[in-house]
Amino acid sequence: MASHLFTLNRLKVKERLAIALVRGHYSTDAGTDERAAFDRLRNDARHAGLAVFAATNPFVGEDEIKLLGWLALMQRRQPSMALRVDVRFRSEVLDCARLLHTRDIRLEFRVIARMDGCRTDQLTDASHLKSGLNRSRRSIDRLSTASSVSLQRRALLLVRDHGAAPASELDRAGVPTQVVGLMVKRGLLRRVRAGIYIAGPGAEALLGY
Repeated sequence: MASHLFTLNRLKVKERLAIALVRGHYSTDAGTDERAAFDRLRNDARHAGLAVFAATNPFVGEDEIKLLGWLALMQRRQPSMALRVDVRFRSEVLDCARLLHTRDIRLEFRVIARMDGCRTDQLTDASHLKSGLNRSRRSIDRLSTASSVSLQRRALLLVRDHGAAPASELDRAGVPTQVVGLMVKRGLLRRVRAGIYIAGPGAEALLGY
């Protein structure tokens, strides 16, 4: 069984909907293909030893967070991200990711970051996003040079494409540690653990996503 649990109501609505489908809790309008796809994913996951809880369980475990993260990765439709999904489940995860898309259930990058080890209490809640975004927009207006803006965009594009990026990858992309530190200070990046970064509340202002 997964070693860490947290309450289901801490997830966003679309995340809870995806978890419900993974657990086999279908709406009345769920089609045969949808039921079959999520049944395959759930059964294969359990057969491989992953813990998928009952639909009524008020908690979410690490294995379910992993499955949610894989679905979010597949929704990005990028080969490099699909490679991060366990090869045993790629076909099933891809089918389910497509079905989520048809239901307009688009999982955010935070789902990938959480799978990569970000604690839920490190994720900014909605009440802080607006004020953080406003502060970051003011910071963007004060960026010193066009070169700095270009480096920051490069860093954010890398984080956007992969959900989270280690400092080593940012360095290989030509983004120096000084720029990374500046971006963290200005809310463009958020450090979720040592050397791992996700997009901060100000990323939207710079990239428009």
